[in-house]
Amino acid sequence: MAYCPQEPQRCHERHSEEKSREVDSSGEEKERIVTKTYDKVAVVFQPSRPINYLRGLSPSLEDYHVRRLFHLLYTVLWPTYPNRTFPTQDSLSCAVFHAQIADPLYLDTAVSAMATYRLRSTCDLGDVQALCTAQNRVLRSVRKALSAGQVSDVVIVSIQYLALKALDHLPHELSTRRGLFRSVGIEKLNGLDVNGHFQFADRHHSIFEGLLRGHGGIKMVHTPGIGEVMMRMLLIKASWNLERPLFDLCNSYQYVLNQELPALRPDSNEVAAFNVDDDFKEILLDLRLCCRLIEQRLHHPESTGLLLYSRDIVQHRLLSLPHERDAVEICRLAALVFTYGVTYPLPQPRPLRKATEMLSYALKRVRYTRVHATEFLLWAAVIGGIGADSWDHSGSMVANFTDKIREFRDALNVESWEDAKLVLDKFIWLDAACDEDGRLLWTWAADLSQGVRGPQISIN
Repeated sequence: MAYCPQEPQRCHERHSEEKSREVDSSGEEKERIVTKTYDKVAVVFQPSRPINYLRGLSPSLEDYHVRRLFHLLYTVLWPTYPNRTFPTQDSLSCAVFHAQIADPLYLDTAVSAMATYRLRSTCDLGDVQALCTAQNRVLRSVRKALSAGQVSDVVIVSIQYLALKALDHLPHELSTRRGLFRSVGIEKLNGLDVNGHFQFADRHHSIFEGLLRGHGGIKMVHTPGIGEVMMRMLLIKASWNLERPLFDLCNSYQYVLNQELPALRPDSNEVAAFNVDDDFKEILLDLRLCCRLIEQRLHHPESTGLLLYSRDIVQHRLLSLPHERDAVEICRLAALVFTYGVTYPLPQPRPLRKATEMLSYALKRVRYTRVHATEFLLWAAVIGGIGADSWDHSGSMVANFTDKIREFRDALNVESWEDAKLVLDKFIWLDAACDEDGRLLWTWAADLSQGVRGPQISIN
């Protein structure tokens, strides 16, 4: 059975009506309506099956290679989407399925993106053929719509996807490394492992941005699933460059932020150790909620949907924060290192590397004199050290963070890892992702401290 969590039978079966003329027993000719039932899912679930009846479906599905790529979308990508949307509680994958299978432009857009992704690592001639055919149809349809002044949600998202360009393929061992952070099994959720391999051609993306602004922004996108797709790709683009997202949250995400999260956030005392304003503390509380949802997911899979919304909201709000000075900037950068390593793990290491380098530079320039500030700096240094290893082949970045850990642990007179955990747990921490290699960093810092004392920090 195909993937559709909420309405399996209603999702699969579709009806069409055909009119015919027949003569009744009195000899009078009457019109009779014949209803035919067919299974749309067979089109994608069995891509090699001949299609003899395509009424109501996109003509593009007559192409075997298109069906094969659409089958991959259907079986690989869509099951990673949230199983419900807000506030309607509908299945997002089901909504996207129906929209694409009935709209040739939306279908060709999705197929060209999947073909582009696959051609990063294969030379399949069928993928090349499907890519060229689908992109040509998209270009023709988009030009025709723009010439007629018909700027729909589907036209806008098609231009966004035309801007996609695949990144170079990385060996598996490199694409799965995120510093010393351990995987918590959410890399594939919401298609992050697929969509995270794309960057954007500036010219096409600027056209997309202009059209979306002229459309009234992302909040004016009402076609089921398209607002979420646009926002996820915009968030990936912003995350790649550590820049402010171009648009606000789409409607369903805004609903979760305003209506769902307030009742679920941990107590504000859990982020009392952070010396930041209330808006920033709210983001940090939501990040702590993400950590709890990750821990709950193993035993309560139904929490996955809320986790996906929450992590995207946290990432969007973190990137939207202004660049500050000293403690606030260190907090912003350390939180981003954590999200890139744990809750928003992009499949390529560049954003994590950039955030880690910026955090190292910020820690070098700062001086603090209070105990609670030194505890905060110790946490930031440990997070940075976990994020630095595995790409820092020279060892210099890890050494910088290890030296800072040694400096702050000595100032606090914290010796054991167990005592260090009491400090780290006051901030943002997830044992499954951080604990094992955080202990390793602590051991390295302890080795530095034997017989050597770092720069003195005066404590009030």
